[in-house]
Amino acid sequence: MWILVKSINEKENFNEFKDACKSLIDYVKIRMDEGMTWMELETMIWIEQETKVGEPMRVPMMFYDVRDFCFGAGWLDETGKWIG
Repeated sequence: MWILVKSINEKENFNEFKDACKSLIDYVKIRMDEGMTWMELETMIWIEQETKVGEPMRVPMMFYDVRDFCFGAGWLDETGKWIG
């Protein structure tokens, strides 16, 4: 299971990594339009993988890592539009 952490108190679960990535990208676009700070973007939003029941992986994928991965996988175009 993949867990999208949107803030300390808000999480969303996904069965597929690609779905978690799309949700993160969509969420960031909405939040940027609402005036999200760079600090929030860089410190409070990430994707974790649950490796055992209740135990997230040790290293989360932060926004920039997810963005770069999605671009490399062909899920995002050069403008940041989801084409996955």
